[in-house]
Amino acid sequence: MLVHSLLSGNHNDASGSQLVDELPVECPNRGQGCTATSQRSLVNIHVREHCQYATVPCPEPKCGSTVLRKDLEAHRKTCGRRPIICVACHQGVDPGTAEVRSGDTECTYLS
Repeated sequence: MLVHSLLSGNHNDASGSQLVDELPVECPNRGQGCTATSQRSLVNIHVREHCQYATVPCPEPKCGSTVLRKDLEAHRKTCGRRPIICVACHQGVDPGTAEVRSGDTECTYLS
């Protein structure tokens, strides 16, 4: 059986398909720097859950940025949409609506 027919799914041999799924393949994010190799059947799990070179969305509402998974923590520390913590009530405040004030003893951001 030709490898091409196995890869394209044009076969009736389940064991051939299983063999193809067990072949080692490089991560599709190799061009971005990932050096991982995994079984063909597991590469999507690697990219979706573990690959540090996969692009992921910033979890902060209203941000809209996508970054490499390896850079996500650094982005979150500097994200302009991360909540600001009020020094009076210790609640997260949307940075787009918060005013910077010093010396307040009562929260004026959340009412």
